[in-house]
Amino acid sequence: MTQNRGVSAHRTRRTLWRDRIRTIMQIAMGVAMLWPYAFSYSAEGATFTLVNKTPYFLHAVINNIPSVYIPPGCVVNYDANGLGNVIVEVRYSPGQAVNGSTLRSFEIIYHTTGSGSQDIASTCNEQGNSCDSSTESSVTTSAEPVKWVVTESDLASN
Repeated sequence: MTQNRGVSAHRTRRTLWRDRIRTIMQIAMGVAMLWPYAFSYSAEGATFTLVNKTPYFLHAVINNIPSVYIPPGCVVNYDANGLGNVIVEVRYSPGQAVNGSTLRSFEIIYHTTGSGSQDIASTCNEQGNSCDSSTESSVTTSAEPVKWVVTESDLASN
């Protein structure tokens, strides 16, 4: 005769399934919250930064990549390497008592510093009449970070 412990096998499987779903959802929420910070800064400095200085939540689309329900005071960073400009559309998130939107384009300005080539090694034969030298480029390209601080006046209703 088997003992009844008060818990059926069916209930145990349902509880385990619910726990798995809960764990997966928690991991997904953690990844979703940290996703914007994964691409916050690049070595070349070509970043676009959006700062929400309104007292409302915002929706932003930066080069066709949406960021939704950006809280007041929050910063969204976008890696703009290799791009000539960044197109940004910002509007108030739905469910708030305000309406308004704006569309702006920002140019990424790249700077090149250094010379086209630089001698790094020279070798000559014993007589000094045949010299070989190798050159290496010392050109550095960097970009100015672009920042837009969004205020309520930027989102005035049209």
